[in-house]
Amino acid sequence: MTGKKVHLVGHSVGGAVSALVCSLYPELVASFTSVEGNFTLKNAFWSGQIAQKPLTVVTASMDGYNADPDAWIAAAGVPITAWTYTLARRWLANQSASTIRAQAQAVVAATGADQYLTDIRHLLTSTTPMYLIAGERSSAGWDVPDWANAGCAMRINIPNAGHLMMAEDPARFAKAVLTCLHYQ
Repeated sequence: MTGKKVHLVGHSVGGAVSALVCSLYPELVASFTSVEGNFTLKNAFWSGQIAQKPLTVVTASMDGYNADPDAWIAAAGVPITAWTYTLARRWLANQSASTIRAQAQAVVAATGADQYLTDIRHLLTSTTPMYLIAGERSSAGWDVPDWANAGCAMRINIPNAGHLMMAEDPARFAKAVLTCLHYQ
């Protein structure tokens, strides 16, 4: 590294991974934006389910998604366009079932530990700003501790968007991220 800090943005499970990066390598992070990132095991419900299943069951689930990627992404509220048609297929092809299961197990182990929320509290009291972004339709189900909402530099709920807001409306999602990054 050249000593330059990054603006770290993490979505869902990636939000949990990004929070861990902030805790382990704070000298590398200029800001952290959690996009419906996992704060608690309640948020990691999908990971919690996947982590406990045998690999054969996870593989069968992934095979089902791959058999109809449009149905999979549409179930999350994403309209099917030429771009999201391709996006769904790329996302599903990106990781094997074994990788998804291993990641789920790691996220459940990390977010289930008391130290995880302690580290997020520490991040909120550090000089690294933390921003929270949610989709309006999915924000009620995002289990964000009151102290995280109160301590974050900014929280944005994107109107008429769900958990996959970046696929539903990439321009509005980008605008929300940039609004956070330009917030003083």
